[in-house]
Amino acid sequence: MKNNANLPGGSAAAFIATLLLAFSLISYVNPQSSYVLFGNVVFHLPQWDPLGERSGSDALDAMVIEAIAVMDTNVVLDVKEPLAPFKSIPLVEQSPNPPVVKLPAPGPGQLLFKESSSGWVKFAAALHQVKQQGDPLRVIHYGDSQIEGDRMTGLLRSYFQSRYGGTGPGMQPLAPFVPHAAVKHETVGTWHRYVSFGRRDQRLTSSKYGSRGVAHAYMHDSSRKEGFDAVAHFQSRGWGSRSFRSYRRVTLSHGPITEPFELSVFSHDSLWQSGFMEPGPAGHIVLESKEPISNVSLAFKGPSPVLNHVSLDGMGGVAVDNVAMRGSSGYTFTFMDEAHFGNSLKVSNVGLVILQFGGNSIPHIDSEAKAKTYGRKIQRQIQLFKRLLPEADILLVGPSDMANKEGLIWVSYPFVSSVRDAMQEVAMAEGVAYFDMLELMGGAGSMSIWAAMKPPLAGPDHIHFTPSGARLVGKALVKAIDNELARHAH
Repeated sequence: MKNNANLPGGSAAAFIATLLLAFSLISYVNPQSSYVLFGNVVFHLPQWDPLGERSGSDALDAMVIEAIAVMDTNVVLDVKEPLAPFKSIPLVEQSPNPPVVKLPAPGPGQLLFKESSSGWVKFAAALHQVKQQGDPLRVIHYGDSQIEGDRMTGLLRSYFQSRYGGTGPGMQPLAPFVPHAAVKHETVGTWHRYVSFGRRDQRLTSSKYGSRGVAHAYMHDSSRKEGFDAVAHFQSRGWGSRSFRSYRRVTLSHGPITEPFELSVFSHDSLWQSGFMEPGPAGHIVLESKEPISNVSLAFKGPSPVLNHVSLDGMGGVAVDNVAMRGSSGYTFTFMDEAHFGNSLKVSNVGLVILQFGGNSIPHIDSEAKAKTYGRKIQRQIQLFKRLLPEADILLVGPSDMANKEGLIWVSYPFVSSVRDAMQEVAMAEGVAYFDMLELMGGAGSMSIWAAMKPPLAGPDHIHFTPSGARLVGKALVKAIDNELARHAH
């Protein structure tokens, strides 16, 4: 199908209309007061800040570009206190019965719902009941490489924690794949990464990855007489929202344990707790500090179990997790062990699931039929989350515009709009919210405009956003969510 909306082949009038639409959208969420287009045209835009504050360069304005630090593998952490068994909390079922209240359908400028939907009744009710002690209410943001490094997610976390309380950066992998804007990771030892969406040789035969769809295991050296086989260290960075920088609860989520191993937990150069993990089912270990902390180290010795993630949270409030799945098209959640995945989610007190995918499939879709097939695959993921988390609401975020270079011209992929339409249709069919990123950008052909902005809002690959572009989209998403929650305010 030929895409007649691409800018290079359009008329001057169409180009100007698209340009004006793009700038009206930018002024809506305005990352800055002015832009220079094509080197000599300056557009001045009114400023708006949905979070009620501006932070200059801000940590979230810049993707962290640095090599992942590696701790000295010769360091020996001496534990002289007697070892006692850790208590692991097994995964258990929960069956909440959320209230249903009929509300008007959303209007323009809000998240898209089907006409008969009452919107985020369940999530809004959970937020109104959020406590400042105990388990935080979780928002899990799953996505592809567009959200790597906490991009977009960080703005959501700042929004929720500033309004409903909560601290900490949320779920973290044992070993990082890319640097994280809120947390500096350091590792000792050899770590293996397992993903539910990667090559077959990267997958677990058990298909049990926990709630992130990503797990790790370390290499055990049976000849080691002292020290540890592996260490995972987490240090809060000194920038970004202050609520990200400290936490009081550290949770280690693990798979089934077949052989005992030793676990020692340190914080601020002091031993917090040390003990043995005995064979048992999948579960999680929770440590709570009386005072806020900003760094923690987990040291392991003995045969490695599957380690799903470490959560760094406050007491109560809201926790927002960034789960970036580079290369994923978003339809492999159904490939995981459903019972294990469901139990992992249910014990996490999830109030909202955000699914942001589509970009990794668009280059491979060359027909309307394939776009609809992709939509059906996404629909099965939505059905899975609805089945596993009936008490939670779901938001599907559609794809951005994407362009491919044809000769000297960047042209949008021909079926990007078809993929958007297919995703929106299944969201409406399943009664979940939809956020139209393609429409926000200005439609098919807009990626070239975003890449030409000064500073650019999209990268030279015409696929990924720059930090400024990601912030613009993230702020628009925050505003849409805030509009929806305002409808449910009591």
